[in-house]
Amino acid sequence: MPGSRFHSFLKQMMEFGFEMDRRIEQKEVDGLLGMHATESIPKGTVLGKFPAAMMIPACPSTDFSADPNREAHSLIHALAKQLADENSRYRCYFEYCGSVEEREHRSVCFFTQEEFGLLEKMNPMLAQLALTSKHLWMQMIDAVAAKDGSLDKKHIMLASFIYRERCWGRGLGFLPGIDLFNHNTKSLLAPQRTNIEGEDCVVLIADKTIEAGEEIKISYGKKDMYKFAFNYDFFDPEDFHVISYSARVTQPIADGFVEQVARNLEKHYQLSYFKMNGQTRFAINENHAFFLGQGPNKAMVDLVSRLAVNNAQALAQGQADEKTTARYMLYILQTFRGANRVQEIKKDSLPEKLRFYHDMLTAELKLLDANISAVKPRCA
Repeated sequence: MPGSRFHSFLKQMMEFGFEMDRRIEQKEVDGLLGMHATESIPKGTVLGKFPAAMMIPACPSTDFSADPNREAHSLIHALAKQLADENSRYRCYFEYCGSVEEREHRSVCFFTQEEFGLLEKMNPMLAQLALTSKHLWMQMIDAVAAKDGSLDKKHIMLASFIYRERCWGRGLGFLPGIDLFNHNTKSLLAPQRTNIEGEDCVVLIADKTIEAGEEIKISYGKKDMYKFAFNYDFFDPEDFHVISYSARVTQPIADGFVEQVARNLEKHYQLSYFKMNGQTRFAINENHAFFLGQGPNKAMVDLVSRLAVNNAQALAQGQADEKTTARYMLYILQTFRGANRVQEIKKDSLPEKLRFYHDMLTAELKLLDANISAVKPRCA
């Protein structure tokens, strides 16, 4: 992609008050565009600045206040409105966002029944979560379309992709320019909102000295490796990978005791309840509990200790003892590992778009085995 396109984009964005350090250039390496330092950049440098006033505004005539997913649906609607408007002042914001057609060849949202079947052969849990991801995407589109019948569904579809791939939580939303930096989970660099000379801004501030030629990567946050695959349609084998119990598992409320366990969990986490096949289930919204490269982090141990409660005494204490916790954690890990059948499938037998899932599941096996080795001694 020619550098002139990047410079044209910067020039247009500067009209909105966007700034990027002059020592940063866009460069393609191994087929992937990224942001690289042309010379040494000191720690503390503002790498990019986006005025909060220049965020795409919500449409005041469409009310999402009663919508349980109002923040997401309102943002998707706002993006779709600007995508549909040929005279929108924000059109340059979408310069690097691609099209729906480009995603049809790679996104899980367009997988066929046969492709989901191949995922299921590699890992039925992965296939089910991929299908759920597709359904959630479709639900977002339908919810926004129902609110505003004037919008072409294709604009809503593209807006929903932009939301999945490029929008930030914590009320930051879509940050064009800042979204051009690639991800690395190990990075400590992330957008933050601050006031600069009286102006409310979202900024990237270098957390270390960046050497000449180095690619500048930012963190999109720690997310389960499956979720990264669904949202971004790629897998980076060199990245730092995590497995999130909360992102993968929902649990049925089978009896009164499980309901009490759920009430205890609510003291520490936000729970989401829903019906599936006539049965009430719950999901735990915990964004910090992970199985990491060498074992579970403390947040994961705490979460499992509350999940592993299996008698009245443990319920009164609010958590299970260490051995019961370790055994339950081992059960979770072995369940995840049992679902992973990637070793039975040859990578070159898969369509090109599915091969990175094979790489991901291969990496997952190593991560699960490391965690099983770390947890097993605690069960004795």
